[in-house]
Amino acid sequence: MKVLEARDLAVGWGGRAERILASGIDLVVEEKTLVVLVGPNGSGKSTLLRTLAGLQEPLRGSVLLGGEEARRLGAEERSRRVASVFTDRYDAGYFSVFDIVAFGRYPYTDSRGRLEARDLAAVDGALAATGLEALASRPFSELSDGEKQKALIARSIAQDCPLLVLDEPTAFLDAPARAEVFRITLDLARRSRKAVVLSTHDVDRALSSADRLWIMDREHRFRSGAPEDLAIEGFVGRAFDGPGLRFDPESGVFRAAGAEPGAKVEIEGGSGASRTWTERLAERLGLGVVQAAVGGSAERRGRAPIARVRIEEGEAGPTFSVLNPADEIGRGEGRGLEAGSFAELEAILRPLAEEREP
Repeated sequence: MKVLEARDLAVGWGGRAERILASGIDLVVEEKTLVVLVGPNGSGKSTLLRTLAGLQEPLRGSVLLGGEEARRLGAEERSRRVASVFTDRYDAGYFSVFDIVAFGRYPYTDSRGRLEARDLAAVDGALAATGLEALASRPFSELSDGEKQKALIARSIAQDCPLLVLDEPTAFLDAPARAEVFRITLDLARRSRKAVVLSTHDVDRALSSADRLWIMDREHRFRSGAPEDLAIEGFVGRAFDGPGLRFDPESGVFRAAGAEPGAKVEIEGGSGASRTWTERLAERLGLGVVQAAVGGSAERRGRAPIARVRIEEGEAGPTFSVLNPADEIGRGEGRGLEAGSFAELEAILRPLAEEREP
């Protein structure tokens, strides 16, 4: 089911000095979907989200919430269709965390704002989903920035709308808490059949978590698609590449511009965490990673691997055998070195990498 739709949308600032920031935006968001919006500072992410949430009028085109134009919905009806959290400072006075989360139930309460059993259950569920049960009675003003952000997310969960719009919900959170926010939003999309749209500066996590990726680049151009398609087709790089940094679509990470690995290492064996962290160690040393090939073909030798690393799994963890130099790898000859830890493996590979530096 379509929860959110935009047709030929233009966003920006109205009034006498009207300025269109981005235009020609077409998008559809269905239930059970996590959409992540990324883009450089100033690209228009917050303006787009505010327009989609019905908090800002579109300059052109239309926004539909549940099939109806957002501009034609009253505030209360719109609050039943979309819940939002933005980065504006929130003055909560002496209200507790429970009170803040309970405000999410206002579209469903009577004129006196009384909470019924279903409202209390929704508030308790939102506190549990965000891990805030122990802080329910704490004054909101005494919370850390990260805890305040989670309380506002809990408020949006308690609002129980088909669509949640979150503007940089991980901005003030440490690494475990950022991962927890993405877990919460994924759970809302999968189990609760919500549509969640959030913006973030964490491009790596966006690429690994989003069902759909939205990109706003420096020229305010909008792109939507599967994260893998947008990465491979170069749209992530076009949005973020700069004089000193570029996005590498092969590895999915950002690298210093011009830091193309000159030397490579072959990796053989291993699986799971052992293999992953061996590859990351090589990349940290500025080495490219190629898969070990059978035989010593000229094509393979032409890639100039400086060493072959063979991973062997053991009860105490992985151990490593390192064979070099490169021109002897194919014949199984050369100098063999053993490493019993990643630190020892780094001590072997670092001098080899430095020898091949241009």
